[in-house]
Amino acid sequence: MKNRELKKQRYQKRMAYFKEHPRAAQTIHILNRLFTYLVFAAYPLLLIYLLYQHNPLLARAIIVPMNGFVLLSVIRYFINRKRPYEAYDTEPAIKKSTKGNSFPSRHVFSVFVIAMTFLACAPDIWYGIALLVLGIGIAAVRVISGVHYISDVLAAAGIAVLAGVIGFWVIPV
Repeated sequence: MKNRELKKQRYQKRMAYFKEHPRAAQTIHILNRLFTYLVFAAYPLLLIYLLYQHNPLLARAIIVPMNGFVLLSVIRYFINRKRPYEAYDTEPAIKKSTKGNSFPSRHVFSVFVIAMTFLACAPDIWYGIALLVLGIGIAAVRVISGVHYISDVLAAAGIAVLAGVIGFWVIPV
């Protein structure tokens, strides 16, 4: 019980900081949106590129992320973990009112599975690496802002990487 109280105090202190420093809260909010939009703009561009190139990986580039996203959503539904701001009675730095479904993070899963798709399908490996770095940024923002636990984002990233490896490199074409 003592550990839970320490975590609660840490989260409340962090969220109090954002309340006292609106510029910091605004920065975290902007980074969350910017990183998310960059990744989610890149994915359709990859699909258009694969379509234009008549690349046989186009179907996989759609199916692997989609199947992973559906599986992740089912896992979240059954686990239905409270979010830090619910569990510790705080207000998150990013405006959010969702209840439960914290584990695993869909934002982080999406970024990492899209990065894996780029690594498998894009002609230049640096695209995928850049998206992995953005994924780390999104994971950090989601934890710092109080909408996810570290375990939520780590599990999401791990599941996404595993889905990508299995979907693109283990299962034969």
